Amino acid sequence: MGPAADTVPDGHDPASVALWPERPDKAFDRDIAQCSALLTAGRGPHYIAHATYGLRDFGAGAPDRWAPGTTEQALDNAGSQLNLMVTQLDVACEPLDSGPLIRVVVQGDSGALFHFVKVPGQAFFAVLFDGAADAVHQADRALAELARASVERIGGRPLLWGGFTRRENSDELWVPYQAAKGAPGPVRPAFAGPGDDVPEAAAQACGAALSPDDLHAIGIYRRGQVAWATDIFETPALAPLFQRVTPKSRRRGYARVADQVRLQTRRIYRLLEVTGSGRLERLVLDVARGAIYALPLGGDDYLVGVTLVQSRVDDADQKMRALHERILPLWQSSGTRPAQ
Repeated sequence: MGPAADTVPDGHDPASVALWPERPDKAFDRDIAQCSALLTAGRGPHYIAHATYGLRDFGAGAPDRWAPGTTEQALDNAGSQLNLMVTQLDVACEPLDSGPLIRVVVQGDSGALFHFVKVPGQAFFAVLFDGAADAVHQADRALAELARASVERIGGRPLLWGGFTRRENSDELWVPYQAAKGAPGPVRPAFAGPGDDVPEAAAQACGAALSPDDLHAIGIYRRGQVAWATDIFETPALAPLFQRVTPKSRRRGYARVADQVRLQTRRIYRLLEVTGSGRLERLVLDVARGAIYALPLGGDDYLVGVTLVQSRVDDADQKMRALHERILPLWQSSGTRPAQ
């Protein structure tokens, strides 16, 4: 767990933090205090805003750590654009029976943008001007703690953003299958798509990454359409997660989400420009029960992964990053070309 709500770390200097508007509503005083502490602690993002129904209640930032030429207005506009994108992606996720989008991470090579749903109608938006994986992960966890404290201040129950907190503190009741040591799990992958131009080594790496414990589906999508995919949705251990949807309908649903990600490409790159990034490194769509990960392979090609278990969202995220690092050179050296 992180520091208690409103804890101000040593070295905190409120004067180094700028606020917009200069005199925010006093209802947000304690949120602002915690944001200011986070901004000056050196372990979080460089701009944080709180919005109600898409309208900013307050913004707090450390302008001296922003990319050259960045303005407060540009960050406010980025928050509005990300909110619109989240709304549209949330609609695409509805048929998955995985609950609403609660967290989105758009990571570029020079920074990242975050959207954390606090309660229905309210959210935190943040920007980090550092693309290093460790810095992004640290800011991500710090924002989850910020959101947790803010929710508890109004008497709510925190969501399990990123699966960062302990299972006992979440609403998740299902305990994932854990195979006994030395005993293989009952994994029978299902495959989809032609896969004609998918390197065999890449396909094997994807199949080996599947596990009832964390990663449950992996695919390669081109122009939003499945080129090759494998999943273990029909593994007996996952049966409790398919009471209202079928494996087949989930597969269709993830294809629709992948297509919506493709449709959002232009907006995603405009958002990344705010951080000084020239390319997308990773997109995380964290729903109430699980997450979807999209990592670019070049052109309109994406490596997409899925976990159905909220408490394993961070574990599956790390696994997808490692898989992407392994597959990307195979994909590039195979001579595979983006779809025209």
